Amino acid sequence: MKYQVTDKWEGIVWQYGLHLEATLGGHCYLFDADEVPGADDVGTPLCPKPLESWEIPVELVGRKPKFIA
Repeated sequence: MKYQVTDKWEGIVWQYGLHLEATLGGHCYLFDADEVPGADDVGTPLCPKPLESWEIPVELVGRKPKFIA
């Protein structure tokens, strides 16, 4: 399968990241790529802050925008 990034989607690709934590009880969520934290005192990478549901672009979740008349 081939993927093609359009100008519209290129901004989304660079703006958001997908965090995957595979340990027992792990988690997976989208985060803002501009807000990646560093590491703790021991050097363990810190998890980035997940996006709030309202921050996720509709193009990534398939929701239709609600228009208020």
